[in-house]
Amino acid sequence: RLTLRYNRLKANETFSGSGFGSEKNRGTLYQAVLAQGITKNVSMNVSGEYFVPGDFYAEDSRTDTVFVSTAVNLRF
Repeated sequence: RLTLRYNRLKANETFSGSGFGSEKNRGTLYQAVLAQGITKNVSMNVSGEYFVPGDFYAEDSRTDTVFVSTAVNLRF
């Protein structure tokens, strides 16, 4: 089973100081999760995320980020 998600992230208020911008747009988060049953008692998940920071963050700290994880689940 493949699940895809799109998340638009907003802040409730702006912050001032180092590392912050002047707006409320925190960014965009794309997510994909692949879940697969292997046997009756074993399943696995592979997930990935891609984050595009918005203008909530300071311009020099806006770096696109990728996160990937895997899991094997055992039931007994």
